[in-house]
Formats: sequence, C-alpha cells, structure tokens
Amino acid sequence: MTSDNQSTSVHVKVLSFASLFNESAFPLAVDTYQRGFVWTDDKLRQLADDLSAYQQEADCKPSYYMGTVLIHRHADKKKHFLIDGQQRITALCLLHWQLKNSLPDKCALSYSPKSAKRIRAAIKVLRDHVCTLDAGIFDQIVFTVISVDQVDLAFTFFDTQNNRGVPLHATDLLKAYHLRAVDTAPVKRKEALQTLCAQRWEGIQRGTPVMSHDQEFAQSLFAKFLWRARYWQGQRVPLDGHDALMEEFQQNTWNSEGDPATIPLYRSRHNRLGTAFT
Repeated sequence: MTSDNQSTSVHVKVLSFASLFNESAFPLAVDTYQRGFVWTDDKLRQLADDLSAYQQEADCKPSYYMGTVLIHRHADKKKHFLIDGQQRITALCLLHWQLKNSLPDKCALSYSPKSAKRIRAAIKVLRDHVCTLDAGIFDQIVFTVISVDQVDLAFTFFDTQNNRGVPLHATDLLKAYHLRAVDTAPVKRKEALQTLCAQRWEGIQRGTPVMSHDQEFAQSLFAKFLWRARYWQGQRVPLDGHDALMEEFQQNTWNSEGDPATIPLYRSRHNRLGTAFT
C-alpha cells in the first residue's frame, strides 16, 4: 500500500519469526525512544509453556499467531526499527539464543545496562523452561508485519498501538512524543540531540523510586509532582490518571515557533509575560 505522497509507503505482510529477519533488507534494531526489556519471569514462562503446548498438538494445525509488529524502515541509518512488538521480538530472540545458541541473522537489538540485567535473568528462566521445544518453532510463529518509511507515520502507529504486549505507562508515550518534537537542523544534530534526550529520560526512569516502589521515578515525577503542582489548589485535588497526564503533557503542549532552539513556556499566574526561553 502506497499513500498519495509517493515518498511515503506502508507495507503489510504476514511473516514467520524466521522470515522477519531473513527477508529484512537491513538489521532489526530498537530506536532511542523505545523503553527497555520489561517482560517478567512469569510472562516468559507463559510464552514457553504456550509454545510447547502448541508444538505438541497434531501436525495439521495453523501457524502460531503472535499479533502485529510495526517497523520503521530507516534507509539513511540502514536499519529497520521496531515500533511495536519490541518485547515479543526480544523474548523470541532470547529463546532463539537458548535453542540455537545464536541470535537471528540481522538482529541488532541493543539495550541499556538495566535491560541487560533483565535479559540475563530472562535467559536463565528460559534455560530452565524450554526442554520440550525445538527450533522449528521459529518457522511456525507468524506476525502481521506493518512497515513504514516515514518517522511521523511511525510515531502515529506507535501512539495507536500502545495497548499491545505490556501496557505502556503515560510516561513511555510522552517520551516518544517529546523526542519526536526535537526538531533542529542539520539532521545529524537532530538525531544526536534525540539520542541525548532519550538517554537522559532513561536516566530519570532508572532513578530511585519515591512514594511508591510500584512506580518508576519518572512515573511518580509526572503523576505525583508535576501534574499535582499544576492542578492541586486548596481543597481542589483532582485525581491524576493516564488520560489526565496525556492531556496535560501532550495535547496541551505548545509548538515552538520561529527559532527551533526556543522552548515555549507554560502560562501561569507566576508567569504572565514570558512566553519562551532559549
């Protein structure tokens, strides 16, 4: 499928896990705005159990369908970036490592040290839990693969596909949205700034939890501090939530006008004159 703009195209295919890598023109990678690997041990065991049960069924059976995978084809970087499906593909790559002692060809997934620790633990879980699986499973697992070649369209898909796999917190979506808003010339400078901002955001996410050990620091920062500072007044204490955070920190943000290095300021009773700083 090709859009009215001939430079923008969307391709849709049904591919097996093996074909996803074998038929890819470029290595499959994770872009800077994506979060780390977060699947729990229980979710990995469930995946292994489900695949084992599938392989033990009669030979005449349909393929094992694992949903939609969204990919951004980045010709300049010569990579295909995972937009949606990162957690599933990473888990299956770890399973591939366990069953075949190697990662798939053209696998260029890379993660932060925090995710690396989680991945090592995941490999141990799979090592103890896949005794009945054989490597033929990678030809039996299939996805609907949607690939796009424009980053704006990629982010649109990312925003609309966020309820698959492990549910995304509002801060994960805000990270993607605000990294997209980084717009400065030339292109290399923009990409370098996006990478730097992504690394700093990851640093905030890895901060020591406050108020609740069930939330990352970034989640508490937005929900418990920033949002409440803007909306709580006297006895008026409206509840925060996913929709409230997305409305305040995404829908209600201002576009930068003029100088790309200028950052708009929020109007408030403390700031009635200033509109931006550089």
